[in-house]
Amino acid sequence: MIDPLFFPGGDIGKLAVCGTANDVAISGAIPRYLSCGFILEEGLPMETLAAVVSSMAHTAREAGIAIVTGDTKVVQRGAADKLFINTAGMGAIPADIHWGAQQLAVGDVLLVSGTLGCHGGDHP
Repeated sequence: MIDPLFFPGGDIGKLAVCGTANDVAISGAIPRYLSCGFILEEGLPMETLAAVVSSMAHTAREAGIAIVTGDTKVVQRGAADKLFINTAGMGAIPADIHWGAQQLAVGDVLLVSGTLGCHGGDHP
């Protein structure tokens, strides 16, 4: 959850686009396409939504990413905290990059940061 929606250097929309682009890029692909879903709390000012959408469009355009689909739901006041954005991205792996398990060789080093497979909840 992002609160406030706007902060020095960015906003929830820019963060949504950049975060998903980063997820695609760290997998070895060049981010190309993005989907986004909005959950809006009833009463969210249209100016707020317009500013977030404009920021997302600008950020995606700068990164060469097309926002290709989306969905919007409005929920009753109090059922959400202002605005939620869900994004998913797709990219293209450059033809000159050959990676995967078949590329591993004896003596290669695998670097791991943090605990594998733990996403939230209680973990060591």
